[in-house]
Amino acid sequence: MARTVNAGGRGARALSADDELSNRIFFRLLQAENIYARKAQQEMGFSAIQGALLGALSEEPERGIRLSELVDYLSVSRQNLDGVIRRLEKPGYVERIEDETNRRIKRVRLTTAGMEAWQALLSESLEFYRQAVDGISSEERQAFAETLIRIIRGLRRVRIERPRSPQAIPRAQRGRRRIDLESSEA
Repeated sequence: MARTVNAGGRGARALSADDELSNRIFFRLLQAENIYARKAQQEMGFSAIQGALLGALSEEPERGIRLSELVDYLSVSRQNLDGVIRRLEKPGYVERIEDETNRRIKRVRLTTAGMEAWQALLSESLEFYRQAVDGISSEERQAFAETLIRIIRGLRRVRIERPRSPQAIPRAQRGRRRIDLESSEA
């Protein structure tokens, strides 16, 4: 059965059952992410991204991890990651260090206090996850994890071609006449 949705002033549009299901999946992912972020902060005192960063850094406690690798691994912007790192530097959980072979490259690593915080957080996280997936079989969780990986891959491939709106054009270029140096009219 197709559902009819309002297309933002362009009239009603019927969604196919497949489009409706995809829409529902992504809405549920958004809800789950928001609930997870809020509950993680409430119950454990760390944001989800702070916990993920501490966990990633725990894999390389001595050398640390390059900032660019963390951006890719955590799928966050450099600016977002920088803010998370600053918040974890304040209580002394992480530190920025120079790369041993290239001083221009910055790494982030756990401090002793950061490793202790991670170990306590890991224990709480495992209990948090156990409660969150209570009633979901191991087989269902495995299938869901594999499906999420496929969705992540799909998201990385998405490219939508659309006309650029005036707001998308940098302010300095708005209203400028473009001159084609190759044409005879120039």
